[in-house]
Amino acid sequence: MRYFVIFVFCLTLTLAQDLNPDRFYYRGTVGTEPRQLELVINNQELSGRVIHSGQVWRLEGNWAYRGPATLHEIDAEGQKGGLWLAKIDTENYASTLTGMYDHGEALPFELTKVADYVTSQWIQSRIEATVQYPFFLNPVLFNEVIQTAALEEQQSFFLEGQDDEAKGEMSNGWSLESDYHIHYASETVLSLLNTRSFYTGGAHPNMDYVALNYHIKDNNIIPLGLDQLIPDHQDKLIEYITNELKGQDAAWIIDGSEVLDKFLLTRFTFSPLGFSFYFPPYAVGPYVQGPFEVLVSLKTLESLGIENNLLSFMQ
Repeated sequence: MRYFVIFVFCLTLTLAQDLNPDRFYYRGTVGTEPRQLELVINNQELSGRVIHSGQVWRLEGNWAYRGPATLHEIDAEGQKGGLWLAKIDTENYASTLTGMYDHGEALPFELTKVADYVTSQWIQSRIEATVQYPFFLNPVLFNEVIQTAALEEQQSFFLEGQDDEAKGEMSNGWSLESDYHIHYASETVLSLLNTRSFYTGGAHPNMDYVALNYHIKDNNIIPLGLDQLIPDHQDKLIEYITNELKGQDAAWIIDGSEVLDKFLLTRFTFSPLGFSFYFPPYAVGPYVQGPFEVLVSLKTLESLGIENNLLSFMQ
């Protein structure tokens, strides 16, 4: 019976490769340290990401189904970090990852799946809208806002495209690709970034960011804004981000035609690294420059004398 379950599970993954890879989000511990990990299973190929030691590590590896999964960490410069040897729970569709992690010292780990990613695709003639978003197993309360936001976005885009087509005003078709990506997820706090790429018949496609940050209090989901996380000294924060954007050659910041304010800092996520701020095309520079991102680490905030409440929310 065990081998039958494994066979069915592997067959399901093989079929899924032709459609969309399976994408999961996990939370648990490595040794005694808390750790979160995203894993994508595409048949026997594995990929994903994990944050620790002050940086984001890309994961690459493979899985022989009956044997352990092997995942190598790779940093932004292409250097290898730790090695994950994981047993993937096949009986409950990858509900847990257990095994040994080695980054100079071998440590046991146990991670539990807290979210599956859902892919919803609508296609009609020249209109296409694809949205991928996490569906939370723990806590399920997050689904009230995330699933609603994702599906309402998809429906709104699709209906507007249908109306444009019905009026005979459509040119070259409409398309939307929207990816809601978890940056941090605890039992009470969520930080998520929606990266939207869309085309509505103009000179070129465009993209945007929508950040969704929430915390659960008294069984209610409450938006979590920058004023709650960094209540004071936001002028120092704006000055730092402005200088970082100048260093990235953001044209409109350099020539002074765009000045950062609190509104332009609403697209942010948080993680153990600190705060990441996102600027889509046309926010701080022309389309040809593309998007910009600025990471403000917790160490940077401390060095600037900027107090923050992030860790109190993440605990």
